[in-house]
Amino acid sequence: MPSNPKAKGRAAKLTGTQQTKTKGTKATSKAKVTKKTPVKKTPAAPTPEPPAELTPAELKFQKALEDCSVQERIFLMHKLGRKNNTEAALLAEYSPHTAEVQGARLLGRVRVWRAYQAGLEAAGFGAAEVLDDIRALREFDRSQIEREVKREVDELIEVPVEEVVQELLVREKALDVMLSGLDKDENEDLVKTLKGRLRALLKERLGLQEDLAVNPAATVIRRRRTLITDRVIDYDLARERGLLRFIKGRRPTKYGDVVEVHDWVDGVEMGGRAHGVFKDRKVLENPDGSAVNAGVATVIVLPNNGRDPAPPDEEDASS
Repeated sequence: MPSNPKAKGRAAKLTGTQQTKTKGTKATSKAKVTKKTPVKKTPAAPTPEPPAELTPAELKFQKALEDCSVQERIFLMHKLGRKNNTEAALLAEYSPHTAEVQGARLLGRVRVWRAYQAGLEAAGFGAAEVLDDIRALREFDRSQIEREVKREVDELIEVPVEEVVQELLVREKALDVMLSGLDKDENEDLVKTLKGRLRALLKERLGLQEDLAVNPAATVIRRRRTLITDRVIDYDLARERGLLRFIKGRRPTKYGDVVEVHDWVDGVEMGGRAHGVFKDRKVLENPDGSAVNAGVATVIVLPNNGRDPAPPDEEDASS
């Protein structure tokens, strides 16, 4: 069969196109087979810690708060945050005109007062803690925070004249020995000083001997320097022992600072009142000492001036 050149050309073009397509298909398949970038795994979130369990006192406080209004709760939280009544009322958005008395009114409400007491207990300042503090004050002794110090003072003592005379004789003898051992020319000033002291001692001794001649049991007042022991508050010792809370304050005086501490009698009294040992009782008496009769009352009747309707008996009498 005779060959057709045009047909051959078409066949060649067709074959080239198929080869191009095949190459393109291979390239596409190669492009598709690419390495995938590894995806970084997000670390797992840490397990949240379980909420701390509330103590029985805190649960009691939360329950007491539920009985209060939102404004009362705000007042209580600021009050428990050591704000005074007025400041807590203002922060709770009560009227500034009544804030000074609003705090006392709020604490006068049973539910608010109950929640306030529960809040103090939850904060570790309940009745049990107060009693512990009172007990600690009753058992406190200031010697626990004191230390001893020595100081020099002038002391006046009464001494028999005979003893003083003997002492003066000993001094005179000592001065005589000193003077005999000194060269008068080389130590003229010192010799002069010692002779002056010797004359003063001799004059004093002669006067005392004159008193002895009149009264053999005579005494004389002498001044001498001596050391005494004082006990002072040691702040470092009080801080070390955790007893600074028992120091009331420090008051300066002309003799030095005086440190005041809380008295254990106050602790006994407060403890007695807390346990009902001490009770206040008011006794009313007349000027003559007789008891006042509480059952008698004085009633002052004022005329109604027509403002109130008259009793039925008066209406009948008027008719």
